[in-house]
Amino acid sequence: MQFVDDSAPSTATFTFTYETEDGLFAYPLSASSIELVGGAFDKLGKTEEVWNIAVINEAGEDVTFEFECFQD
Repeated sequence: MQFVDDSAPSTATFTFTYETEDGLFAYPLSASSIELVGGAFDKLGKTEEVWNIAVINEAGEDVTFEFECFQD
């Protein structure tokens, strides 16, 4: 897994992950940042350019569908 941006802001309380043909990526992000980029990743998922999109909270729980950008 590739963790991106080691200098995560202190508001980063979630880990946003996804996979591409280049591997698994993980970003520490705040809730507002996930809402900001989530819609674009949701569209990429529907075209199968990325897959296994997930948002994990600090307790290690998958909370992806608690975000509006991932609700259909």
